[in-house]
Amino acid sequence: MITEDQFNILYYLKKNPGSSQRDIAGACGISLGNVNNHVKQLTEQGHLTDDTLTASGLTILDNFKVDNAVILAAGMSSRLAPLSYDKPKGLLIVKGEVMIERQIRQLKEAGISGITVVVGYMKEQFFYLKSKFGVDIVVNDEYNTKNNTSSIIRVKDKLKNTYIVYSDLYFAKNVFKSHVYASYYPSKMRYGYSNDYGYTADRSGRITAMTTYSCDELGLVGEIYLDRETSSRFVFHLEKEYQIPAVQHELLDGILMRHLKDIELYTRVYDEDTVHQFDTFEELRAFDPDFIANIDSPIIGNICSVLKCERNSITILGPLKTGYTNTSFIFEQGGRKYIYRHPGIGTETYINRKCEAFAEENAKRMGIDKTVIHIDHESGWKISHFIEGCRDMNLENKDELKKAMGLLKKLHDEKLQFDWDFNPIERVEEHINAMKSAGKNVSEFTEQHKRMQKLYNYTEQDGYGRVLCHNDTWYLNYLVNNDLFLLIDWEYAGMGDPSADVANFTAGVNFNEAQFTELCELYEGHPLSEKEKRHFFGYRGLMMYYWFVWAVRQEFQGIMVGEYLQMWYEAAEEYSAKALTMYEQKGAK
Repeated sequence: MITEDQFNILYYLKKNPGSSQRDIAGACGISLGNVNNHVKQLTEQGHLTDDTLTASGLTILDNFKVDNAVILAAGMSSRLAPLSYDKPKGLLIVKGEVMIERQIRQLKEAGISGITVVVGYMKEQFFYLKSKFGVDIVVNDEYNTKNNTSSIIRVKDKLKNTYIVYSDLYFAKNVFKSHVYASYYPSKMRYGYSNDYGYTADRSGRITAMTTYSCDELGLVGEIYLDRETSSRFVFHLEKEYQIPAVQHELLDGILMRHLKDIELYTRVYDEDTVHQFDTFEELRAFDPDFIANIDSPIIGNICSVLKCERNSITILGPLKTGYTNTSFIFEQGGRKYIYRHPGIGTETYINRKCEAFAEENAKRMGIDKTVIHIDHESGWKISHFIEGCRDMNLENKDELKKAMGLLKKLHDEKLQFDWDFNPIERVEEHINAMKSAGKNVSEFTEQHKRMQKLYNYTEQDGYGRVLCHNDTWYLNYLVNNDLFLLIDWEYAGMGDPSADVANFTAGVNFNEAQFTELCELYEGHPLSEKEKRHFFGYRGLMMYYWFVWAVRQEFQGIMVGEYLQMWYEAAEEYSAKALTMYEQKGAK
């Protein structure tokens, strides 16, 4: 086995045969005396003749030849809002080049032709790379429910002497080589807190431990290179652990971190400008000042059109917490803060954006929602004022509950009409049919759905009529500060029974029967009659059933809803049973 210095000498002479030992020393960073000793040994071993590789030298060097590269491009990169809403991060144009195309060119320039790109989010946008560059495309359909271990497991058989590259890396200079001595994970200085993994290494540079962050220290960032032995050990541990759910949701770094005693991995320190990874819009603009002026993002165009501003006057402050159906980010322009809401993928199948726009505009007119500036009637993108100093409602404050119910009463009393009906039974059936079409066994809903259909028929006989409703009135959709008390987020708006809005208020809180009854009385302004009580109870059962099925569909699609799913199921069962008993005791037909 040759040493690393000897490898570097052979590699240099392969590219520059006949070079002087002084040239070798300067290029490889080895003292002239050591070069002389290594050249002598390599010559005695038959690997060199007159500072030129022999057949034996070429053969031994071939053990270190890079076989291929894998580029990971499946993720959503949500922190790079809003750019990642339009296209995957690896396809962004930085300093005139598409980032992933730059990587492919650099790999090919280094003599690496076997390149595989693993795609997921907006996968079709990457397909052109196959015909343009001759790369292989592998699709990871689990990109939105699992982390990049789910991409690696799909290409595990390709891991040999392999570069693993993230598509969102920008290499200012070409770091790739046709031959590499040992497995490595590069690092560079990270000032302040960073999500890049920190590490410790021994004197030889072998990584002995890793941490999940770095702060004012060297952080691991850049391409990862695994040689054949390291790839074999890595794949062994990946296959052994992958069925554990937690492993499916972690980065490949987690596998490396747990098995550093078995996986031999070295680091090499890059200078500040060798490799860049952009986590935010403003980091990207700082690197490429002309970026925002040149990007073809429709979202930036929408902002400029509505606010009548120039692209360079917009500062992206970062994404808000991603919702279940949409993604949003906060930005600043002209000294004021705004929110851009971007519709979630697939929401057009169950949300009527025209009705949402109709509801938003009327809510603004009535003073129920003063935040909206503009909403697109077709696609549903929206720009709103960002309201500083807001807090959650105090659910133990009767005055605030009364205000909340007062906004609903004001909306319902307008008796607004639109041609979009939010019938809870029909909406549930849409969700069930969508899951069935996607291959899910939906027999679990059969008996419950029969009861809910019966309950819905009872409530229809009460004669409450249908008006425009919000249909997503849980308490977190109220904005509260010292000056404002508003109801926002109207995407589920549609014609419905007013009781549905009161029932939906409890979707985020587990009100008991007494608390729910008091809430209904605050809405009505008087103690409930028996007819009113059974109707409100019936609608609480119906709407919690709707949200339960909605949650099942979300989780079937990989979006975890959490504890609400069980809470909605239990509330649906409890209140539907109570309401059915009340209806049937009164002889309802």
